[in-house]
Amino acid sequence: SKTASIGSLKALRRGWPSSRLISTGGFNRFLYCSDGDVNKVTATENAQIRRVLADSPDGAALEIAPRAPGCRWLTQTIQLHDELPWIDIRNSLNRADIRQPEGVYFDFPFQPMKGAKTRFDTAWASVRLEEDLLPGACKNFFCVQRWVEISDKRQTVVLAPMDAPMIEVGEIHPNTRQRVLPEVDRLRLDSPRILSFVMNNYWFTNYRASQPGIASFSYKLYRYDGPSDPVKTARFGISARAPLRSTIVPANNKGPLHGESRSFASVSPDNVIVTTIAPSERGGTLIRLHEIAGKRVRAALRAPVFGNRAELVDLWERSLGRLEMREGRVSLDLAPREIATVRLYRE
Repeated sequence: SKTASIGSLKALRRGWPSSRLISTGGFNRFLYCSDGDVNKVTATENAQIRRVLADSPDGAALEIAPRAPGCRWLTQTIQLHDELPWIDIRNSLNRADIRQPEGVYFDFPFQPMKGAKTRFDTAWASVRLEEDLLPGACKNFFCVQRWVEISDKRQTVVLAPMDAPMIEVGEIHPNTRQRVLPEVDRLRLDSPRILSFVMNNYWFTNYRASQPGIASFSYKLYRYDGPSDPVKTARFGISARAPLRSTIVPANNKGPLHGESRSFASVSPDNVIVTTIAPSERGGTLIRLHEIAGKRVRAALRAPVFGNRAELVDLWERSLGRLEMREGRVSLDLAPREIATVRLYRE
């Protein structure tokens, strides 16, 4: 595409198990809003496309170098993997020193879905657009922690904005001038279009007037068949933020752990995750658990390397009661969305 956006996107590669159309065009398009005016939005042009990584066991990648308004240069890299079920997108740009009001976006319009629902991740909870908003709440932009999801009964698409947490939904909604600020009551958020709001200088107090220099913004795109699965979506968002780190361990390496040990800590079922492992000020180790599917569950935590005793504690590490620990395994009940902290220690 001469506009340096993805013309169409289908789930075809390994890990994308169907040929459903995800986007009909304009995907990852750079948009530049001048003067905070929706009538002054321009996009990239004269794109030069070259292959960065030829087809290989790791997949393939393209790099696009378009001419972008407000930028000295812009490069956009799209990488598809053979074995990993997501697409990596990286946008790097060198901004010019511009002091007039401006906003910079990357556009992600998804294929229209019948009865589509949009959710996004916040601190310890997910938000359903419209249903979970208070009357009169700001709809111009939202802050995403790990992921934003669009789903219907047939498929679910998840976008993880790695470096830019702010998004707008449906269209650009600058709020710098009253005459271009849509009324909250008529601003509906039912369009399957996500705009990653990466830069602006609209604020006039305690804020730099320009943002020149080099910056990069990365995204991961993931999909699966069927309606929204809170466990699949949440686990993808977490893994995107905290990718697997590997190291080489020599054979017969001597260390404090048993040779058959596979994990410092594991928890079941799948709708319970470990969010934190940290030293306790009282001695021992703290492991924090979070139920992510909105279901009451009995969780089983296995972490034998951290001790032979366990207790439930609050945020100040005050004991809430002993927990029975057998063969390195602790069981406890969690309410929907509950966060619980377990302290493990040795006696």
